[in-house]
Amino acid sequence: MLFPLLLFAQGKRPLVWVIDAGHGGHDQGTKGKNITEKEINLKVSQEVVRLIRKHKPGIKVITTRKSDKFVSLAERCRIANNARADLFLSIHVNWARKKNLRGTETFYAGNNGRPKRGNPNASKSELLARLLQNNYAASGRPIYRGVRTNRLYVTANTNMPAALTEIAFISNSADAAYITTDKGMKETARMIFNALMEYYTTTQNKTHTKTLSTLRSTRDKKSGVKNSIRVSVNSGGSSPIVVEDEETDTKQAKAAEKKTEKAKSAESNTGAKQAQSKKPQAEKTSKPAEKTAKAETKTAQKTSAKQQKAKEAQPVFSIQLFSCTAEMKQKDKRLKGVWPVTFAKDGKKLKCLYGGTTDYQKIKNQLKTIRKKFPDAFIVAYLGEKSITTAEALKIINEKKK
Repeated sequence: MLFPLLLFAQGKRPLVWVIDAGHGGHDQGTKGKNITEKEINLKVSQEVVRLIRKHKPGIKVITTRKSDKFVSLAERCRIANNARADLFLSIHVNWARKKNLRGTETFYAGNNGRPKRGNPNASKSELLARLLQNNYAASGRPIYRGVRTNRLYVTANTNMPAALTEIAFISNSADAAYITTDKGMKETARMIFNALMEYYTTTQNKTHTKTLSTLRSTRDKKSGVKNSIRVSVNSGGSSPIVVEDEETDTKQAKAAEKKTEKAKSAESNTGAKQAQSKKPQAEKTSKPAEKTAKAETKTAQKTSAKQQKAKEAQPVFSIQLFSCTAEMKQKDKRLKGVWPVTFAKDGKKLKCLYGGTTDYQKIKNQLKTIRKKFPDAFIVAYLGEKSITTAEALKIINEKKK
């Protein structure tokens, strides 16, 4: 509360961001089996707002609705324009007749959004949209049509950088299974928050033009943003959120390394002294004691070998075809001729998996063929027997390459 007052006292106006939960009231938007779009939009936006207020209290956050109430498109724009907001983000859920369409896409008003005088906010709006898509992809979410320009009402009639993001296709079974859960909504909110923090970092440091150029050239795969506040996306439903600042983490890591080196040096010196003082006694050691020592050495070597194997373990990528309750035989019609497959436990159900490779590009190519028979198929990753996200797997692979 004091930070915005301090800025005001210094003559600086705090940043104002408007977070818009799409639909509401009698306008339910699209609908899933047991939940409506308006409910998902509100829950995700509330979590985004909570994260901003917790980690960036200096930013004034305004919401277009806090409950299940109808707010017209014109009123949403009026709220943002009257507040002289610095950013407007509208959160929605997608729907399509083609059930195989899934993933995320984000819209912004380009220069053609206002044909008479152009759009002075076009580049920053595009930056916001691309950062959102970049964070979705980095967290393992599939991207449908990526970043697109469109003359949507709320992006075309707001006087600040604005974007409308579609966080999932509720018409797709895989997307719906994810976004209708508390875990899926919270994880998505964290992806959005991380994108907003990168937007904040680049605009404050005036590096947004360079970042936008990087995103364009890499098709939103890399942003190049450093030292931005981030929260862990896959930290579980109710786990505490940890802020990870790259610069701080690096300093802490170096400090920890120095402490470890000092500790090892001290242990080495102590061990040498102890060895010297016990040397005469060691010469009198009996044969049973020698056997015990040898056995302990072998055990230590085996443990070390296991640890080394764990370090060298490579993530394995597979394609999840669907979930089932029991394993199937090769001739089962549900497999549509795809074989061999394996089955991995996933709570009370089983994941039906095809293929297994450490080559991510290879599995991506296989996915294109598999989706002809299983449109909802997607890539999963395992490290040993542990299921991890594709983003985590790619991170491990990249770290080993360095």
